[in-house]
Amino acid sequence: MTRLTNEIINSTDGLSSGTYVVEDTITLSHDLTIPNDVTFIFQRGEFTVAEGCMEEITIYGSNTRLEAPICTIFGKGINVEGSWDIDRAYPQWFDGDRDINNNEIVDYSPLINKAITMKKSGEVFLKAGTYNIHNSIIMGAGITLCGERGQGNNKSTEITLNGFKGIYVVCVNAKIAINGNGGINEEAIVNYIGQNTILKNLVFRADYNTIHDKCILAGSGVHFDYIHWYYFKQCIKYVGVYNDCKRITNCTLNCDGKSDTNNDNIYAIDASWLGDAFIFEHNALHQTITGKALRIDHCGGASIQGNIINGDVYIKGSKAII
Repeated sequence: MTRLTNEIINSTDGLSSGTYVVEDTITLSHDLTIPNDVTFIFQRGEFTVAEGCMEEITIYGSNTRLEAPICTIFGKGINVEGSWDIDRAYPQWFDGDRDINNNEIVDYSPLINKAITMKKSGEVFLKAGTYNIHNSIIMGAGITLCGERGQGNNKSTEITLNGFKGIYVVCVNAKIAINGNGGINEEAIVNYIGQNTILKNLVFRADYNTIHDKCILAGSGVHFDYIHWYYFKQCIKYVGVYNDCKRITNCTLNCDGKSDTNNDNIYAIDASWLGDAFIFEHNALHQTITGKALRIDHCGGASIQGNIINGDVYIKGSKAII
């Protein structure tokens, strides 16, 4: 093993294959492409952008192996792309804007999105704690966004929206596009994929006094498990394309008496149009803000069992639903 230094990074030869221990601050002034057969073992060290460098820096992995604790290893302004041999990625690996009073991250959305970009497929893990976001979390197909479920005095993984500027909190294999009339189209990124995209063990909490309309826009192949929402009019909306194997299990919605029935088209769970093998089981919609709980349209087979549903259920043009 070799201790990684700035001299090695900046030398003519640069990195070569081998294992490097990162114990120091490694300063980069330009993008870095890592050669094949490199392993980084982080021990308190990190990559940072050189002082005075006005551009962000990108590190490109080449199936690069990486071992690191859950702490900052890529400083503010560092982006990570390419291929990485890691079992999971963490937003805490990245640094961002911090509150001058308490040094806490003020917006976790770019950090979570960087971890998703780095992992490409597989698990991005959010350890228990609060993650405030200002912009949408963007998930492609094949990602598992996983938190921790707390009990009693043990904290859960909670995503809050203080200063949020987006429309949907999370877009999962889905995107929003502006059409020719200036309106908004909601589209899947990849259609007809397998059941390989998951959100689980997460709490989404909007502000009680400023209820957020929409939480998650989902394309195909997404499973939601043990998600808890507070104060959202709509928890999940699937895009309006053919979409089999929608699955929502063990999820909960709490609104604590908030009510707004002005918009009859907003359902807490909108399974949208077309798609078979829909599973909606062991969920608790304790109260819906609009009075509308679940919408299903042209579903050719579904299991809707063992739920608490306090709100209207709309089923149209469907069959084989139990």
